[in-house]
Amino acid sequence: MATLENLDDLATAVSDALGEIGYEPAMAHGELTITVAIEDIVAVLTRLRDSMQTRFVSFIDISGADYPARDKRFDVVYHFLSMYQNHRIRLRVAVREEDMVPSITDVHPSAN
Repeated sequence: MATLENLDDLATAVSDALGEIGYEPAMAHGELTITVAIEDIVAVLTRLRDSMQTRFVSFIDISGADYPARDKRFDVVYHFLSMYQNHRIRLRVAVREEDMVPSITDVHPSAN
């Protein structure tokens, strides 16, 4: 399997892996960031882990950011590594204060 050469290749591979699941891509700090809906986070991470084009099997970390002026004031931010493709990806989910973010530990047990 050929490795992905650049972020454009990665963006294409992510699009192929996610299929009909909606997301918003952005390039930031030399990494691809995708913003997904809260209800899609588990499906997105499963597809990015299992796709032979992406293979994001290494969970790096999870963090949060607070934007008090926004309706969905919190961002939950996940970072992953594909050792096979030598790429990193950032996933972001915007949530309201009362939202419950689904656990990703069934997809990435190290997130526990």
